[in-house]
Amino acid sequence: MNKTNEIIVSDVLKGLGISPALKGYHYSRYAICLILQNGDSDTFTKLCNHVADEFNSTHSKVERCIRTAIDKMMLSGNNDSIINDRKKANAKNNLAIKHQCQLK
Repeated sequence: MNKTNEIIVSDVLKGLGISPALKGYHYSRYAICLILQNGDSDTFTKLCNHVADEFNSTHSKVERCIRTAIDKMMLSGNNDSIINDRKKANAKNNLAIKHQCQLK
């Protein structure tokens, strides 16, 4: 993983209100860095499988933790920085964060 990307992604996630104390923060950061590194956005399911392999976890645990982190982000009141449509909260939030990282 590129350390520069990790730092940028970490800053963006924290700015969105996702606490580093959450497993979903670390899973999301890794998934976003994978997208940045590969230049390809796999399906959310494939990303969860890659993250689960890296962190010795299961797909369902990774997905649940990422969704919990997104829920907490939505509840943090940081609505200027996030997508308000909860139905789009899975892969589209990761893609939005990727886009923000590329702008920095």
